[in-house]
Amino acid sequence: MSSHEILFSIQSILYFILMLAILIFSIILLAKKKGIAGILMTVGSALNIIIGAFRRLEPLLFTSEYSGASAENYMMRQALIGIADLFFYAIFVVGLIILILENIKPKHTTS
Repeated sequence: MSSHEILFSIQSILYFILMLAILIFSIILLAKKKGIAGILMTVGSALNIIIGAFRRLEPLLFTSEYSGASAENYMMRQALIGIADLFFYAIFVVGLIILILENIKPKHTTS
């Protein structure tokens, strides 16, 4: 195994662990406090794990296709996966913003 393959493997493992932790905490939040924020955060993080796994496994899954495929086709698929990944992050962030806004208490001023 070359050094770049080792680094890619380490990065993939760390990415999966982090995304799994985010998903677990999102599920805990959803279980304790039902609402749209928890739903969006759970859905967004679950879809991020799926698309992240696909992004890392795609070259292995389509190896025979890549032997005759152009670099342009590969880059196009990676770009589309990246756009989907950003969309799923956006779903998570919208849920996080809703959660924050729901939990911010307005300051009462005494006059």
